Amino acid sequence: MVSAVQGMKPFIIQGHAETEFVTGRVVPAFLFDLVWSGVESIQDLFYVRVLGLAVVVTAVLIFQMWFVTYARIKSPLALAAVGIFSFVVLLSPSVLATTTWAQKTTQLLALPLAILAGVLTTFRKLHARGWCAVIALIFLSVFCYQHFVAAAILPVACAWGVNKFRLEHFAIRRLFFLLLMILIALIANVLFVRLVAPDVLQRVSGRSLSNRAAEAWDVLGKGGHLFVRQSNSLIAISLVVILSLFAICLLLNRKLIFLFAGVVFSVGCAIAVTIGGDGDSSYRMSLPTQFSLWLGLGSLISLSLDHGRQRKILILKGLALTLLICISAITVRDSQNTLHGRISTPNTRDWAELNCHLQSLQSAAVSREVVVRLAPIEIGGSSGVVSEIGLLARHVEWIFRDQLALAIDSDESLGFLNGTEFVVIDHDEELPTRKTDMLTIDLQTTCDSANW
Repeated sequence: MVSAVQGMKPFIIQGHAETEFVTGRVVPAFLFDLVWSGVESIQDLFYVRVLGLAVVVTAVLIFQMWFVTYARIKSPLALAAVGIFSFVVLLSPSVLATTTWAQKTTQLLALPLAILAGVLTTFRKLHARGWCAVIALIFLSVFCYQHFVAAAILPVACAWGVNKFRLEHFAIRRLFFLLLMILIALIANVLFVRLVAPDVLQRVSGRSLSNRAAEAWDVLGKGGHLFVRQSNSLIAISLVVILSLFAICLLLNRKLIFLFAGVVFSVGCAIAVTIGGDGDSSYRMSLPTQFSLWLGLGSLISLSLDHGRQRKILILKGLALTLLICISAITVRDSQNTLHGRISTPNTRDWAELNCHLQSLQSAAVSREVVVRLAPIEIGGSSGVVSEIGLLARHVEWIFRDQLALAIDSDESLGFLNGTEFVVIDHDEELPTRKTDMLTIDLQTTCDSANW
């Protein structure tokens, strides 16, 4: 949803843009209203989500085009693997979770900025302007969304692996330089947040080592998970697929161990940056891990398929390609169910029910105060992982208030609610006794006329 939908002006820090600013996401703060100024109803969120997906597509294309060129991939089979892995990444749960949370659209710019910084670092002849560009991109990525900057390490680590595979020299010092710049940029971001809003850092500090270790394990599990739904069996299937692909690559060529090490290092850095944050191990926060893992694995597969023509190797190549096709089929099926059954349908129903509840207030006495009780967050069931993907207004206070403002602003018949104060209470609280001067809305109940 969108905070402060009325009177939005590009590059003005207000409403949700102000929240972005005080949390150190300065770039999204200035771009937020520019993206959201055209949103007039919930249907317009579709375009914001498409814009977010386009940003992720850009990041994937930058990396894949760079790798194909840098590794000199020529085999049609290897190029097909690159395309399949691009497809898998874009339909992965973390990408769906992030791009369908429309408020995160401007934050997603951190991803292509980080990838560009990593790609530039791999250029063999990099002069002063090039190094300045790398540093600028790193800082822009961090001040866009801190957790996504770790993606910059993937191209450099993969370049190191490719060069080791070909027994060529590559300056490992560039990788350390990039790590140093990321660390400096993150420290600068923390100092900025401490200056403008010290209380924001309370979520980051004070977490125990055991808590961070458990979070790291959860982030790693989500990073390798192919399915939106989480279960031990599905996690095991994803793990077996990943290990099988890694094993096939190493059987095809043992020198690929260097590229394998680079991918593992990139994934480790993504996890480290994530758990160093505010303790959120959702799919959104796991995006850099999943992004690095699957793009890195795709690079490993494509390079392995590009070498060797012996019969044994051809059999392994066929097995690898079969696994890739199965993975893409799984993601297509799962994402189709996700996009329709867990995002479009719930959001549309949520919008209709909210409008129904608001319209029902017309027949009541005019009140300056309306008490609203939220519904509990659904973790499973027919709605799927609602708390992870396609957050609904009836579950979360700040999302409800955003959608409420959007509803009143986009429907003239709800103008009578302008100036009304909505008091939001949690799902486990009792509604107050109805009084003549107090109206109530219970979002745990279905509105009888939800057909708007």
